[in-house]
Amino acid sequence: MTNMNDKTCGGCACRCGAEKTLAFALLEHGHDEQQKQVTGTVTEQGGALLIHLDGCGNFWSAGGQGTVVVVELANGCPRVLVWADINQEDPTHTICLKSTREDRRLPC
Repeated sequence: MTNMNDKTCGGCACRCGAEKTLAFALLEHGHDEQQKQVTGTVTEQGGALLIHLDGCGNFWSAGGQGTVVVVELANGCPRVLVWADINQEDPTHTICLKSTREDRRLPC
């Protein structure tokens, strides 16, 4: 991940509530001679993480503006919302991460 762009603080690590955006490139690890990649951004906004993939969007988004994944806290549970179909208004997947807590790990 590269290119931190904080619209208010200049990239500081404070908790002032400023929207922060981080650009990234996902690289496909394969045996093709031409390595494929997808670029996008992660934005921290209103206590949630919004993930945008370039060329992708959701039902409500203008071109180039769509969020396809949101990570948020709801009722004390971290969860992931995914819009896997641009023609669906609501998230196609909602994943509660409560069972991923390390204190829930069973002994080996």
